[in-house]
Amino acid sequence: MRRSMIISIISIAIMMMASACAPRTDDLEAAFRERLVRHYAEDDKAARAVNDEPLRLDITFADLDGDGTPEAIVRLDHPAFCGSRGCAIDIVRVADDRIVVLGAFIAHEVEQRSRPAAACRYLSVDGRAWALVNGRYEPHF
Repeated sequence: MRRSMIISIISIAIMMMASACAPRTDDLEAAFRERLVRHYAEDDKAARAVNDEPLRLDITFADLDGDGTPEAIVRLDHPAFCGSRGCAIDIVRVADDRIVVLGAFIAHEVEQRSRPAAACRYLSVDGRAWALVNGRYEPHF
């Protein structure tokens, strides 16, 4: 009994140490969000020049390529970036300490279409399929 209690205590201590060292997803997403705000600062300045309103970034995080790190679907919500065909929407990730744009669209809606285990990653952009090929989204027919 004493031996099983010691093993349980050690197991709990190891789990607590591991969770304290590993960054939480919320922390990663918060840091990613801050980087995106800095990345789109020039777009915000351009938006404010149009009508004095700030650019609103609608950001959705999802692991689109199955590598365990979330990418961001960023919708630039402002009259300067939206029109009858939709709004500017970028698919981005952080790579080598910089923002990499995987796809840039003018659309009303962008959704993930593939399962996380799928070999090829797909998006639906206003109902049309796009596939992640060599680090860029391309039309998929």
